[in-house]
Parts: sequence; C-alpha cells; structure tokens
Amino acid sequence: MADSLQRADRATHSGVKTDALPPFDSAHFLQGSSFAEERRLGFVLNVLASNDPAAVAALSPDLQGLVDDVADGLKFVAVTLARPADASQKTDPPTAEECRGLGSIVGLLADVLQVVSAADIHRANAEYRLRR
Repeated sequence: MADSLQRADRATHSGVKTDALPPFDSAHFLQGSSFAEERRLGFVLNVLASNDPAAVAALSPDLQGLVDDVADGLKFVAVTLARPADASQKTDPPTAEECRGLGSIVGLLADVLQVVSAADIHRANAEYRLRR
C-alpha cells in the first residue's frame, strides 16, 4: 500500500509532475516535536512507534509514571465524588494529594489533546495525498 501512495505522489496531474511532497510516514508522527521530548506520554508513544525492541523494553519507568498519574487522577475523581453535594455540609479543603490528582488529570487531558491534534494533521495529509 505504501508503494501505491508513493506512486500517487509521483503521478502526473494535468500533465505536470508532482514530486514536491516527501514520502508519507505517519509512524513517527511525534518525532522531533517538543511534546515527544517534554511530556511522558509523547515520549512513550514515540518510542512505541519506533519499533525498536530495546527502546520499548526500557520504557518501564515511563509507563509506571503514566500509571501513577492515572491513579492519582482517579483518586481525585473518587474523593470528589464522595464529597457531599450539599454545600451546607462541612467539607475539608483539598489535600496536597488531591491537588496532585487534579494536576495529573489536566496534564493527561492536555497530552491526549496534543496526540489527537498531531494525528489529525497526519490524517489530513493522508487525505490530501489520496485525492491527488
């Protein structure tokens, strides 16, 4: 299938050769981005896309960190849902752990948004190439 996409890139359109686009490659859609360098989820996805067994095997601390972030976020949700909905009842201010959980949720949602945005750019690029 990749060969047919590359041939489509070189196909003539109105008699003009169109070699301007580089070959399509979505496997490394995060490579070189600040997201892949600065955020744990971006780094993990980039390593998984590399198909490098040694790099993937070395992901254990990064994956554990992501699991910890998710666990912190879920704890925050559970504590928040367990609080009384009636404002007349006394509630304690959020603990440091609960605040860290909220930060984990916000960070993970921001990471997911960045991954989806990068994927959407490559989806649009693929559609454009297929229409040519």
